[in-house]
Amino acid sequence: MSASPRMCQALVLAGASTRAWHILGDALIQVHQPELALLALDRSLALDSRSALAFYDRGRLHAMLGHLAEAKADLDRSLEIAPSQWFALRDRARVRAAGGDRAGAIADAEEALRLEPGDGSTRDLLDQLRK
Repeated sequence: MSASPRMCQALVLAGASTRAWHILGDALIQVHQPELALLALDRSLALDSRSALAFYDRGRLHAMLGHLAEAKADLDRSLEIAPSQWFALRDRARVRAAGGDRAGAIADAEEALRLEPGDGSTRDLLDQLRK
């Protein structure tokens, strides 16, 4: 689904719907509106502070913006809620590597690969980190 229909879907569902705000935030990421995406994801999390995927998406957005501390905090929170999210571990490994925590990055990448052995991007990341 492209960003425009997703934004329309989110706006129709908006209000007190955490899912609608999350969909809107994701759609705004896709159309390169990071500030508005952050606002939408903040609203989603204000409505449901247990949404692992909203924390993941906001962490991923912070990482794209170079806000490493915020990215790591959101990815940490996402993993506290849903520890088996291999993709959150992979992205936290990237954030840790960018922040200079090579050992933590390797540990996260290894765990992500254990949970999802077929993910080539995690395997590539781990190979890079071990060089």
